[in-house]
Amino acid sequence: MTIIPHALTGAALGRLLFRKRYLAFMAGVGSHIFLDMVPHWDFWTIKAGVINTALALGGVIFLSLRFKDPYLFWGAAGAMVPDIEVATSALGLWRGPLYFPTHSGVLPHIQASSWWSIPVQVLLSLACILLIFKDGKLGLAR
Repeated sequence: MTIIPHALTGAALGRLLFRKRYLAFMAGVGSHIFLDMVPHWDFWTIKAGVINTALALGGVIFLSLRFKDPYLFWGAAGAMVPDIEVATSALGLWRGPLYFPTHSGVLPHIQASSWWSIPVQVLLSLACILLIFKDGKLGLAR
């Protein structure tokens, strides 16, 4: 997955399910594993990755401030952190092995080259935005 669906999934989990920052963060990290196992397309250029990351960070900060919800932020942060090792490796800042389970090969990181993987990411992102704007009315976290 690109970083936007990762961030929005973590944000939705943090907003709806958890009232402790560390739990929201860990839920975000856990969601990263599951989303990496869904067949998907990743960015292959640094420029596209930087733009995607800037949009994800900006969106998460905006939503956290809009809803005054730190758990939304921490869930998104947890979902985004695993890709730091990928980014630093792509930028040549890290030459060592990757450690996150779906990045190291311990668990599958399923790449898809077909067009259908993009709509899957868009639909997942939209579903997460809808859940975030549900304003916690699912009653799961409160």
